[in-house]
Amino acid sequence: MKNHIRNIALAAAVLALAVPHLTACQSGQGQQQTENTEMRTGEDALSVPGTETSREEAQADSTESISAAEDAAAATEEAMEEAAPAVSPEVSEQIAAYVANRGVWMQDDEYSAYSYALYDLDRDGKLELIVTTCQGTGLFSDSYFYRLEDGMDGVTEIPQEDRLDLDIGMGQPDIYREYGSGETYFYGRDTVKSGAAQGAVMNGYFRYDGGQIMDITYIGGCEYLYEAEKTPTPGWFDGDGITTSYEAWREQMEAFKKDKILTGDRFFWDRWYTKADYDFRMSTLSNEEMQEYFENLYAQYQVYIAGRDCDTILEKLAGYPDSYEELCKTDACIAVQKEAERGASDEGTASGAAAQSAEVWRKFTDAVAQGTPAQIVVADFTVEGAPVLTYLDYNGHNIYGITDSSRDGFAGGGCPYEGFAFSYLKAFEETDEAGEVQQIWALVNKEDLTMEELKEGETQERWDDMLDYRIVFASQK
Repeated sequence: MKNHIRNIALAAAVLALAVPHLTACQSGQGQQQTENTEMRTGEDALSVPGTETSREEAQADSTESISAAEDAAAATEEAMEEAAPAVSPEVSEQIAAYVANRGVWMQDDEYSAYSYALYDLDRDGKLELIVTTCQGTGLFSDSYFYRLEDGMDGVTEIPQEDRLDLDIGMGQPDIYREYGSGETYFYGRDTVKSGAAQGAVMNGYFRYDGGQIMDITYIGGCEYLYEAEKTPTPGWFDGDGITTSYEAWREQMEAFKKDKILTGDRFFWDRWYTKADYDFRMSTLSNEEMQEYFENLYAQYQVYIAGRDCDTILEKLAGYPDSYEELCKTDACIAVQKEAERGASDEGTASGAAAQSAEVWRKFTDAVAQGTPAQIVVADFTVEGAPVLTYLDYNGHNIYGITDSSRDGFAGGGCPYEGFAFSYLKAFEETDEAGEVQQIWALVNKEDLTMEELKEGETQERWDDMLDYRIVFASQK
């Protein structure tokens, strides 16, 4: 690859995915007295939903930050290219059509930064090209979408029902699938800075259907004001910009997410800056170099998304048996519930299975700590004994999961699946009322948060959405 063709800077090499295992989770989610005992996973993780850095930070034009990004790219380029599969002839042909029609979509404003992504928006087998421009210090952005014409003889800009004001290039849209209909929704946000200490975050979503970007809907968001060194003071508004309460805003969010699954898929961006200290431009590439650039970009996307196909995961989870006894017979390792809840009599068997389960979990956490991709299925059990399965995929950068409660007869109607994504896996210690110590593993989005802070955050109005967490495993120490 030519020296001036930039590659995606990932935090660690993407290796072959580990074979999935099945293990069990003792709930242990009661009142907690905790202290952090281990915080080692997910450093340098790429942004995941809810954790995007502000565009001011992402667009910082310091030579130092740019140099660091280039060093990271150089350090991982060889490993990524070795891991990345070759693109299919069909994809290569589609990319060639975009390259041949570069004059339709290529931007070349020397005062802007550009983000490029290839993604099949409507899952019809043809890739769309997405170009996002960012003006100034990240306050103004525009997104453009392009599709291949029938027969791939040309490239056409996709019309937008209304101009999309969500910055999907510098942020990362969450991709949701509606349970039942299979409709895909792209949920994103836009950061607006109105002063040195004041700004706002707008949330919304769109769909792609009938050859058009449509259903552009704004859910509203948060205005924030920094005062001295204090935490910013939030204020909330709805999709029409009218002041509302935090509770009303959260209701809008929950209404959107109802019966939708966070898929774990993503736009895989590369960003080209055209500032004086970073003067790479797409227009400088020859057609051959541009073809190679886009093929490499898409190949790395294939590696990054491996193991996160929503339909495949749901099919896998559906294949596990319903009863605890049948789960015990599978060729994977699971642990038993507490004897009092399960009603079993073989205490030795219970202890042995629990130890095996803890060992399988340890192997998974070790892989995450080492930056090695791995997958696991965790089986928890309701009081009535119904298994609730959670699929976890660590791809070397963050952890994506889907929880399957379809076997729980008391879960109510609606979508039995919930998707989620986090940056870090952390261990905590919990001492219960009897003085017994458990190790609690939780997924979080900020590495230095304590469990006390996480729990306190449940009752606070947060403008940054950074205090989400999910307990995924617990075991006696």
